[in-house]
Amino acid sequence: MRVVALIDNRVVASPLPPLPVFHGEGELPLLLNQYGPAETLQFAIAVGGARGEDRLKLSHLLSSRGLQPHTIIHRTAFVANDACLGPGCQVLAMSAVCSSARLDTSVIVNTAASIDHDCTVGAGSHIGPGVHLAGEIEVGERVFIGTGAMVLPRLKIGTGAIIGAGAVVIRDVHPGQTVVGNPARPIRHQTEQ
Repeated sequence: MRVVALIDNRVVASPLPPLPVFHGEGELPLLLNQYGPAETLQFAIAVGGARGEDRLKLSHLLSSRGLQPHTIIHRTAFVANDACLGPGCQVLAMSAVCSSARLDTSVIVNTAASIDHDCTVGAGSHIGPGVHLAGEIEVGERVFIGTGAMVLPRLKIGTGAIIGAGAVVIRDVHPGQTVVGNPARPIRHQTEQ
């Protein structure tokens, strides 16, 4: 496996010279012409934060062009033999995905985060650095859980929710809700679109 190119919506210099940077969806055909056929190419999406919807849209766009999502597991990460990772997941340095955990498409498990036994994490969600999810937690799609947050066992985090950095979640979080603090309390609720 080798990296052949980068794609960015912004016009930027390559952060990894001499790798070329292609700019936006308009230059995707140039990349495919130069490095194709598409079926031989894999992609990883490095859009973090609360932008799970963007990750999913990009994944769909690239998949629709024939590219395959690449799941990345850092060499210092732990993934249990019976854990299930969907296409395009990223499990970063010193993270743990424990027994019977299930991650859907394009989930990021950031540095030193842990997802304990029997958790499910929905498509496009981002588990931030140092987050601890106790066992049997259900995380919906496009959820962002900020740095150092802790979620107690058997809770549900609804689709599109945001958990603030350092929050301690002791009860379910509704879809579209933002919670912060210890114990975590709602500060905002967005309706689903």
